[in-house]
Amino acid sequence: MRCTEHEKWLICMLCVFAFLAVAMLLDRGKSDTVKVSDEHMCFDTTLNITLYVKKDEEKNAKKIIKKCFDKVDSLEHVFSATNDASELSMMNATAYKNRFKASDELYNIIMLAKEYDMKTNHAFDISLGRLSDLWDIKGGRTTLPSNKEIKAALEKTGMYNIECSMGYVLYHEDIKVDLGAIAKGYTTDCLKTLLLEEGIKEAVVNFGGNVLVIGDKDGNGYNIGIKDPRGDGVKASLKVKDACVVTSGDYERYVMINGKRYHHIMDNTTGYPSDNLVTSVTVVGENGAICDILSTALFVIGKDEGLKYIKNFEGYEVLYIIDDGGMFESEGFSKYR
Repeated sequence: MRCTEHEKWLICMLCVFAFLAVAMLLDRGKSDTVKVSDEHMCFDTTLNITLYVKKDEEKNAKKIIKKCFDKVDSLEHVFSATNDASELSMMNATAYKNRFKASDELYNIIMLAKEYDMKTNHAFDISLGRLSDLWDIKGGRTTLPSNKEIKAALEKTGMYNIECSMGYVLYHEDIKVDLGAIAKGYTTDCLKTLLLEEGIKEAVVNFGGNVLVIGDKDGNGYNIGIKDPRGDGVKASLKVKDACVVTSGDYERYVMINGKRYHHIMDNTTGYPSDNLVTSVTVVGENGAICDILSTALFVIGKDEGLKYIKNFEGYEVLYIIDDGGMFESEGFSKYR
């Protein structure tokens, strides 16, 4: 049966009204959403948590953020290398030749580090605490350590010196574990679990350069900026949905000695800070701890090998920035542009 012109007009107008009604409902849903944000100092950096919730959930969102801060504080007391009272410090003081009963959090993170020590061909190494102490980048060292000092420090490293069994940790050498290259990523994963359990569907967590995104911001993704390693601005912008973004750079902590930059990311094959023209490595993927691990390991491995090596880690992509400002990315990284 054919429609008359009048009936066609009525159908058209009904479609328009239906479209406007849906648009109004969507707009109302957006207008009901509020941003709840707060920041907290921990792990020697700033943790910023932003939640996007309904207006009537604002009060509860503030409580959830407080829970997150409490969780991070508890993990800092486990993982901190600068707090003499932390569990990690106690382990470093006693685990040489004496088995140390570790908490689940400490034991799990060490086991994960040992796993990725193997998977990254030893480029990721949490046993370099003695070497990092020698260089003392954070303390502002003004002279280079001697080759003899570096050799002595390297002799007290090596992941093979860390034995883990049934919740106990034993050092076979007087090494010092430093979790600085994994603790923030691991902690971010704990926050992700907490937020999802609390029913949060949209959030951005910025933990001193480690970024967690929950949700997709109405399908558009959240804008995440990658810092220019040699400037104050943003070098690259990413669109991220339900993922972690972690950047390791030579600009974060460094000293200048005789006109040369020496940063905090150590190469366990030389005893020196990694020196391969890389200034920044950004890894994007689902798991924060793995992103943290890979950003450090791929920094040490270098651009050419790193772009090949990332293919071994399905679901993870990398962006390199080198000292002349050039940017090089893995094959799948373009989906974040």
